[in-house]
Amino acid sequence: MRKLLRPALTRRNGERLEALYTESAERESGELQALCREGPARPVPETVLRAARALLGHGREDLHPGTRFLELGGDSLSTLTFARLL
Repeated sequence: MRKLLRPALTRRNGERLEALYTESAERESGELQALCREGPARPVPETVLRAARALLGHGREDLHPGTRFLELGGDSLSTLTFARLL
């Protein structure tokens, strides 16, 4: 049933969804660029948490040491991106 609704939802909300995706990508890109500049001078645990927040779109309160990557919505592609970033 959901697949049948997708075209109608895309027509109705497509522009808003695209804007949200663009906003999210820009925020992630900015944070990752800052992380690449500042990360080497920061403590490793802080850098790793900051990278995970940026890649997975989580806020400060969502992540803490000991949280599993998969619990935060990470998948195989985000895991590869995360590994390459680190």
